[in-house]
Amino acid sequence: MKKILCVLLVLIMVCATMPVSFAKSESEAAEPVNSEAIRTTENDSSINTDEIVKVMVRLKDEPVASKVADVNSAEARKLADNLKSKQQTVLNEISRMMSTAKKLNARFSFTTLYNGFSIEVPMKLIEKINELPEVERAYIAPEYSAPDPIATEPDRLSTSVGYINA
Repeated sequence: MKKILCVLLVLIMVCATMPVSFAKSESEAAEPVNSEAIRTTENDSSINTDEIVKVMVRLKDEPVASKVADVNSAEARKLADNLKSKQQTVLNEISRMMSTAKKLNARFSFTTLYNGFSIEVPMKLIEKINELPEVERAYIAPEYSAPDPIATEPDRLSTSVGYINA
């Protein structure tokens, strides 16, 4: 009986130390969802398709971190420069779609963990951007804001002396 318990205990200890991953695979990972991006312009007349929105554009090429182990290496910098030039090519195509003389610039450009950029364009261009061969997905960028501070109590630093008896 003691041998069975010892074997069972060893088995439990070995199984507990095995790494187990419950993370979703990259293909199952979800992109941020924005309700405005889901609605279609044909079915909803309340959407202003000329409204300028912030859009994330993800390109099909893999980011630097998925190709090299050291993202600070010379090879990684070369790959990042290559991705940025491809991003600029896509930006130029989007600029042509907008048919304005003003050159379109990326608000933010990402190459290390995410190959893409953020731009401000009219909402009606999102579908056209998604049709570009280099683009994996374009969607309205989610926006976050910090909550308002609670104004019911006086500044806690000025009243902390009474709490800590300092």
